[in-house]
Amino acid sequence: MKSVFLSHIHHAYAQTDGTYSFPNSREGDMLKQAKREVESLATELEIAQKFYHVAISERDAVYAELNKQAGKVRAVFDRDVWERAKNHNKR
Repeated sequence: MKSVFLSHIHHAYAQTDGTYSFPNSREGDMLKQAKREVESLATELEIAQKFYHVAISERDAVYAELNKQAGKVRAVFDRDVWERAKNHNKR
């Protein structure tokens, strides 16, 4: 997600050489600090989203394997129940 704040900072203070020209004042210092903090949070969010997507993929793989194993257990259980029912009817 692109920060509207960073877009406005870029539009207002970006120079053609890639640097930023903030006012030489307390407000300029606050803008520089706010820009750094927003960029830092955006980076942390991006990293967290990558970890989240990896965790979701791993979770899905585990669930798929569990479902596969559960299917095998159900098949064995169903076969066992079927055999018991056949043997019970023979009595």
